[in-house]
Amino acid sequence: MRAGDSITIRGHHLLCMLGFKGHGYSRAFTRNLERITCLLSRSGEMKIVLSASCDAICAACPHLDAQVCAKPGGAAAKVAALDGSVLARIDMPAGTATTVREVYRRVAEGISEGDIGTELCADCEWLYLGSCVSGLARLKSSGVPFEGDGVRPHGAHGSP
Repeated sequence: MRAGDSITIRGHHLLCMLGFKGHGYSRAFTRNLERITCLLSRSGEMKIVLSASCDAICAACPHLDAQVCAKPGGAAAKVAALDGSVLARIDMPAGTATTVREVYRRVAEGISEGDIGTELCADCEWLYLGSCVSGLARLKSSGVPFEGDGVRPHGAHGSP
């Protein structure tokens, strides 16, 4: 991506990226998620367009069919509802263009560790790993959204 470009990210993926540890639906999906997380970790000013539908991470998902989640069990409706819930908690509707720094400031303020697995993400097959809960705890305590990055939300522990 070039400077000034933006990337579309769906609401619930904001939480998935916090705890990403190399797990995914397929090798291609995992590599894509790692690439996107690394890209976003480089600059707090990187532009994100928030979504409640398929995004740049979904692009490599083996369940994607014609830009719709085709995972069995009504996943499309469930993840769209989850996206809406996450976006409502951070008070940023789908279509909002913002920065990595600002969106993760809002995530830290609007979502608690206890929300994950109860009010949010209760049906997630990756929940047992505990990675998103620990990633959110790291974000809240250090202001760093991605493990090993230097991007801190404004106002987090002395950041500009």
